[in-house]
Amino acid sequence: MNRPGQPPLRLLMVAGESSADRYGEQLIRSLRDRCDRIEGFGIGGERMRSVGFRTLYDSKDLGVVGLVEVLARLPLYFRVLRDLRRRIDADPPDLAILIDYPDFNLRLARHLKRRRVPVLYFISPQVWAWRKKRVRAFASRIDTMAVILPFEEEIYRSEGVNVEYVGHPLLDLARPSRPREETRRQMGISPGEPVVGLLPGSRKTECQRILPVLLEAAEKVHDRNRSLRFILPLASTLSRQEVERELGRHRVPITLVEGDYYDALNLCDAAVIASGTATLEAALLEVPMVIVYRLHPLTYWIGSRLATIDMIGLVNLIAGRRVVPELVQGGFTPDTVAAELEKLLNDQSLQEKIRRDLREVRGKLGSKGAFPRTADIAMRLVAGRFGAASDAARAEVGS
Repeated sequence: MNRPGQPPLRLLMVAGESSADRYGEQLIRSLRDRCDRIEGFGIGGERMRSVGFRTLYDSKDLGVVGLVEVLARLPLYFRVLRDLRRRIDADPPDLAILIDYPDFNLRLARHLKRRRVPVLYFISPQVWAWRKKRVRAFASRIDTMAVILPFEEEIYRSEGVNVEYVGHPLLDLARPSRPREETRRQMGISPGEPVVGLLPGSRKTECQRILPVLLEAAEKVHDRNRSLRFILPLASTLSRQEVERELGRHRVPITLVEGDYYDALNLCDAAVIASGTATLEAALLEVPMVIVYRLHPLTYWIGSRLATIDMIGLVNLIAGRRVVPELVQGGFTPDTVAAELEKLLNDQSLQEKIRRDLREVRGKLGSKGAFPRTADIAMRLVAGRFGAASDAARAEVGS
């Protein structure tokens, strides 16, 4: 409910990536269960717009990964940052919810705190993996961090951050809408045909680096096993035309799937997946996988010297050991992908072992309900802000 006699809750939200847009949508839905009038504005995408969020800037224009890759976007980033600061100064929101996107959001959080706007940081950036000193910056710039991985809570708490573990949002989202057999029928795939998923990432730059290697690997595997069916679930942030153009350069048949993302992923007997959220989605659906990634060489060189861990895949990080193979940078080639993929497809006992390990990963993620729990934290921060304002007003009258 809204406060009696008060205008709608004004919510600034920043979701600078496609996955954050999806999480933002669900979080707004949960907030509306608790507050019937919300004016949301900031950075988001199509999903957040679908629930009435006013996007001042679109997340698809801001989502890149890598130190070198971000340089080309710096003028846009700083222009957006200046504009949001100006809007905050002119009319401060009641609450700010910042989703991942650390380099931008930490700068914005500092300004929000100066204007005494409560800040909830939802989904910890993985700075603990390669820029551990940045963890301390959160303590002075945000009010609460809502983390989604079980081991993150202690990392942030040890650095003085007010933190709560809410569980992983994908537990609520990563589920198919129909049985596999029905999806097979709809896609014209017979029961005896193994299905391989190719997921090259959701950002244009990473797809450009990763997809050609995946397609060359698929050609090699398909040459040796013609019964395989390859599917590519298309991320909403990618251009179908550009992906089809790349597919046309290779001679392996690929079925491009738009929509039905979880149904398509659930269909896969194995998958090759760019490191990121998609690997955890596949894990929750118990899809054996090979994790791959390639960065700009300079970005990788810098990152490898800052990294404090020797794994990149969320699945392996949560498991605490390498349960699925990772092929990164120079180790990511058509030959290495083809070899790992064929190993997965041809070894039934290996598939079963990986599925058992993936069930263990799921068990470590806690229970469903990340969005309602995070919405509860948000409403507590709002209540605390207005409670503090009322106390201050009473104190002023009393003086």
